[in-house]
Amino acid sequence: VDGTGTVAATTPDRLPTFADTFSGTVALSTDAFDFTIGTNALGQAAVTPSLAIPGTLGVADSGTINLHFASRPPAGLYPLITCGSFADAGFAAWTLAVSGDAPAGSLTLTQSADTLSVRIVSSGTLILLH
Repeated sequence: VDGTGTVAATTPDRLPTFADTFSGTVALSTDAFDFTIGTNALGQAAVTPSLAIPGTLGVADSGTINLHFASRPPAGLYPLITCGSFADAGFAAWTLAVSGDAPAGSLTLTQSADTLSVRIVSSGTLILLH
């Protein structure tokens, strides 16, 4: 798909292939996304599926990010979805549900202008703010 306009689908796996020049809106109607954090062949933490959406991403007002841990990753920021931007509030009202070998500590969804990530902060981590 190329150009502008709106592409609508229920889930990311139902989306067509996008050209690099697509600059429209991608509207996903599902209220649940499923991700797994595991370890790749090099022993590094990896998120699957890897979702890179061109243009603006529109999602339901609320829903759940289901995050399964196939292995226990170190503390850090793990991108789940990247896009050109988020429509409306994006994932602001979504919740996080975890399963599997989840790390101890705090797990939170973090949305920037173009990325939805999960932040893992180990128990006992001291964060210095300036």
